[in-house]
This record gives sequence, structure tokens and C-alpha cells, in this order.
Amino acid sequence: MDFPEINAFPKCFPGPYQREMGTTIANLLRVFAEVAPDEESNRRVLELAETPRLWSAGHAACGRRDAHSRERPIPIRQPRNSTK
Repeated sequence: MDFPEINAFPKCFPGPYQREMGTTIANLLRVFAEVAPDEESNRRVLELAETPRLWSAGHAACGRRDAHSRERPIPIRQPRNSTK
């Protein structure tokens, strides 16, 4: 999966509620890092969650062009240990 370079996106200034939510998301990503089906995605989304000033990159990182896009996000990869 190609992830955007988050530092290339404009800076944003989320409020206290959004920052708290970002901290919660980052903590959850850390807790489940060892069992995440896709280590790279987990690491990159954690990087984004920990950098509120660059959250404008969020839609691009999640496979959407912009907040109003009707495009579906990139499908989640199958877990490493999955069997079909």
C-alpha cells in the first residue's frame, strides 16, 4: 500500500477534543501493534495519529481523495495468519 508523505500536507490546528481523540487512537494502535494484520499500516496510521498538526493528510492516508469523496477507502488487508 502506498502511503502519502504526511509532511507534504498543510498544517492544521485541531481543538482539544480532537487532540484527545487522537491520543486515544494512538494508544489503541500501540496496544494492538503486535497483533495488527498489517504492521506498516499500523505504524503509519500511528505516526499520523501522533502528529495532529498533519491530520490534513488523514483522508489521503485512508485512501480517500477528500472529505467529500464518494470513493471507498482502500480495502483492509487480510491478517497474516488468516486461512481462506
